[in-house]
Amino acid sequence: MLRLFLPLIAYPYKGENINCPVCDSRKYKLVSKIDRKLKRLDTVICEDCGLFFTNPMPTENELAVYYRDTYRMEYQFAFFGPPKNHTQKKKLEAKKRSVIIERYLPKTATHYLDFGCGSGELVRHMATKNLNSFGFEPGASYSQATGDMITAGSYKIENADWQSIKYPQNYFDAITMLHVLEHLRDPLSALKKARSWLKDDGIFYLEVPNLAGYKFKSFEHFHFAHVLGFSRENLVLCAQKSGFEVFEEIGSTSIIFKKTSIQREPDYLSLKETFQENFKNYSKNVSIFAYVTYHIIRIFKRIYKKFTHQ
Repeated sequence: MLRLFLPLIAYPYKGENINCPVCDSRKYKLVSKIDRKLKRLDTVICEDCGLFFTNPMPTENELAVYYRDTYRMEYQFAFFGPPKNHTQKKKLEAKKRSVIIERYLPKTATHYLDFGCGSGELVRHMATKNLNSFGFEPGASYSQATGDMITAGSYKIENADWQSIKYPQNYFDAITMLHVLEHLRDPLSALKKARSWLKDDGIFYLEVPNLAGYKFKSFEHFHFAHVLGFSRENLVLCAQKSGFEVFEEIGSTSIIFKKTSIQREPDYLSLKETFQENFKNYSKNVSIFAYVTYHIIRIFKRIYKKFTHQ
């Protein structure tokens, strides 16, 4: 367990070398040998679509054990369930995201799913909208977290991973997958499973961190929990290869998708340009001194804003 926290040593996993998880290209380049905790972790970039991914990639079993037993503790220092500040933050996020979901929901919507729901704030919030609301989460302490009383609709949160959970096909009017896909080593299979659960007129709300959008582009955006790193073009490619098409873009990597049966070549996606831009920005050597300085400045700015109420 101590190896998860000590800098300058590798994570306790064996993994395996893989092709690009989105486009299956065998061409990739190394961009970093450390992550934001200053631990040894190899991150590469696909030369054909610009996706970042951990390589060697943890196996499915290694990831399952990590997310079930370790992730929340190592990632959020949550030893006994969701911390209070996490819960409050997620409640506020749930209210904001529900506005987006409701904007695109079919008028006759009755069933909603949050794919990888964490401690379930969005699931419970959508149940107050008179929806039968579902969610699943592999971390036992988070999936079993208690929440507010629901005054409308119903909800069910299960402790399971996406490979083992079962729902009827064409069952949900809306599915959200918010900051989940970057954690999965097989994004195409996960999206295809979500698609099978979605009604033909349903909406799929997908959101991931945008690695092209950070001001300070360095190894600080690579860490064991995020085995994939997306930007807009390769996220759309991933969804398109899984049977979705763009319906509305909320942000560069926050997109409402619809199901489609049309198979199109991704000629309109600037994949080569995405690779070139991402590689140029992330292959620059960022010193540990620059990294530490950047975060010290960030901390002082937060303190200044807090005490000056800006």
